[in-house]
Amino acid sequence: MEYQFTIDGVEKSVTVEKKGDDYTFMIDDTPFAVNASPLSNGTFAFFVNNRSHVAIVSRAERGITIGLGSETYHLEAANDDDLPGAGHGGGDGNGAVESPMPGTIVAINVAEGDTVVSGQAVVVIESMKMQNEISASIDGTVKTVNCVVGDQVGLGDLLAEIEPAESKS
Repeated sequence: MEYQFTIDGVEKSVTVEKKGDDYTFMIDDTPFAVNASPLSNGTFAFFVNNRSHVAIVSRAERGITIGLGSETYHLEAANDDDLPGAGHGGGDGNGAVESPMPGTIVAINVAEGDTVVSGQAVVVIESMKMQNEISASIDGTVKTVNCVVGDQVGLGDLLAEIEPAESKS
């Protein structure tokens, strides 16, 4: 499949070919052999040309954000349907905001009772010297916040719960 993306303001043509767990990405005529495995919602371990990487992928207001090492990239597509399946880094759409990685809570951007929209940053986790915004996967109201700044969290820990907007009377 061929896609047209804007990555940090630069237009790129990306062709993706999948064979089993392996992918070949052709970005502006440069091939990249990729083998990827999802670790948790929005977190992927992968090899690019035999080098190991971990990426944290989350939906942003327009497009997706990819955290790779100490770098963060914003990817936009002309059509949202062209975006690869990106998790919200926060849960599966049921209102649970879970940690997609072990790390330390460095910021909490919401309080109980706050209204949030899908993609809005709920907490920030520092992991491997990188700060990662963990976003709401649904619109709704923050029901509980289960962490404080400085907490050490593990993969899958419940950070907050959001009551879906449509279930409110």
